[in-house]
Amino acid sequence: METGIVPTVAAMPVEEHVPSLQVLYLKNRPQQQVFTVNPARRTVLVGEKGTRVTLPAFAFGRVAVPYVEVRMTELLGLEDYLLAGRPAGGNSNSPRAQVHLKVLINGAPQESILPLQVDVPLSSRPRPGQSWALFSEAIPTLKAVRGGQVLEWRLMSGKATPIRQAARDYLSFGATAPGWYCCAAVQQQGRGVMVSAKPALGALPVSACQAFVLVPAQSALLGMYQSGRGFAALQVPANANVQVVVAGVWQGQLYLGISNARKAREKVFRMDMEPATPAVFKSRIKELCR
Repeated sequence: METGIVPTVAAMPVEEHVPSLQVLYLKNRPQQQVFTVNPARRTVLVGEKGTRVTLPAFAFGRVAVPYVEVRMTELLGLEDYLLAGRPAGGNSNSPRAQVHLKVLINGAPQESILPLQVDVPLSSRPRPGQSWALFSEAIPTLKAVRGGQVLEWRLMSGKATPIRQAARDYLSFGATAPGWYCCAAVQQQGRGVMVSAKPALGALPVSACQAFVLVPAQSALLGMYQSGRGFAALQVPANANVQVVVAGVWQGQLYLGISNARKAREKVFRMDMEPATPAVFKSRIKELCR
């Protein structure tokens, strides 16, 4: 039997100032949705943005509990990636979604015995013959942590497969372990260049900032590494129009810098860092991603 379940939304803490970028991202990203599921029944969960998660009956074995808790976060598109501070993309892939799944039994994270089917909605029909890749979040390398970039993706052996259900297109993949997943269209490998950002930081420490390269044509958000008093990103598509966004928090004050759009091959982007409120940050990002 198939059951559709409507989620509750986990409450987020209210802060009067910005203690850190991580807190800002947690408040701005789409909220985590919480579902209560009978583990003995086949159940279909539908997220607020249309992501479907199908749990087979007894996906976690014959557990002696009346229900399990499923938590899901959906990030679909550049605006969600930027507001959450979660880069996704690269010179050879165009991301379509990031989804975080966690199943709790008696409050403890649990892997499933049978794969959960995750169907991510697509905004347009996939091209015939298009290849799709599936990534999971990996433990960041020491180099990444030292450079201030703590999000790394690992290519999985499984694939994301386009399907069509109820007159809507989805990317479908199987998930057993809790964590973040990213599905992306594989693009033809093109020439990549290094892009540098030189924001006017003033007294703002570079270690208190994060920087990203937007590639709107690929729906990609690339993380930048700290490089001296600035930032750098490798393998940015040379002919793509890109923008650079730098955000930082120092002594409770949020600062934001956004470059003008131009070709990545121009390489060096300079920008001013201006004080901003969380509301201004959110509105500027939304305007940028229209």
